[in-house]
Amino acid sequence: MASYPVSVFSPASKSAGDTIQPAHINDLDSEVAAVEEGLLNGLNHALTVSTGGLTVSTGNVIFGQNLSVAAGSTFTGAVVMSSGLSVAGGSTFTGSMVASSNLSVGKNLNVAGKSTLTGTLQLDGAVTLNAALTLGGSGSLPAASRARSAKVTVAATVAAAIGSYFSPLWNTQTHTTAGMHSTATNSSRIALNSSGVWMCGAQLELSQATGGSTLTDMRVRVMLNDATSLGAVKGGVYPPAVHALNVTCGPHIATTTGDYITMQGYRTQGSTMSVLNSTQYGSYLWAYKVSD
Repeated sequence: MASYPVSVFSPASKSAGDTIQPAHINDLDSEVAAVEEGLLNGLNHALTVSTGGLTVSTGNVIFGQNLSVAAGSTFTGAVVMSSGLSVAGGSTFTGSMVASSNLSVGKNLNVAGKSTLTGTLQLDGAVTLNAALTLGGSGSLPAASRARSAKVTVAATVAAAIGSYFSPLWNTQTHTTAGMHSTATNSSRIALNSSGVWMCGAQLELSQATGGSTLTDMRVRVMLNDATSLGAVKGGVYPPAVHALNVTCGPHIATTTGDYITMQGYRTQGSTMSVLNSTQYGSYLWAYKVSD
């Protein structure tokens, strides 16, 4: 039985005058046949090239298991891998590379030409694009990475309390990311449902007081969790028919996904007044996530 590929063939040394037995020739035949079998039908062991290069002038090189390259490699033809490829140094591919299984890149990947991905691409780290990104089909990013924003308003006039802060119930969504606002539950709130840096603001428009009375004090503030003011503005005497105040606040860092904001309005004097949503001014509350 041949020593290859389990071990190195080590025949006994022969000297001049020694008799060559048939077994000696048969042993050599067995080793040659085993090596040819491996070269033609696939090696059953690791192949290590310590010095020099490995050149395949014709035919394909097929790796049924992992290929580990400790230094640089240059491939001028196609490379087909049915298993993993691990490259510790640099590699240059001037032809096509087809990976039918996973391809893991521990460091930088530089692509001077085009790349076509027909399967799934998973990126666990940052991606930097120095040029345009064109998607021929649909694309999606994890929810935490997408921009989040909401703006809500009122569809009709809403009564405004006098002498105390009030929070309008926002029954109309100009736009909203899923989960940030509900017109049915806690409609006075916009949920900051992702930790990160947020900008927010509000505007309050009030109708003219009935009975000829004058509005002498009007306030608007944006509250975090109905407990902390993120920004506020106050106005004085307003004789016009419509009164409006706007406040923008931020950046605010939301630390928990349970944070929310509300707009609180305040007015004194005047009898019946309403929260309006006119095309000229309008009443609304908004929030926009700037970054993680």
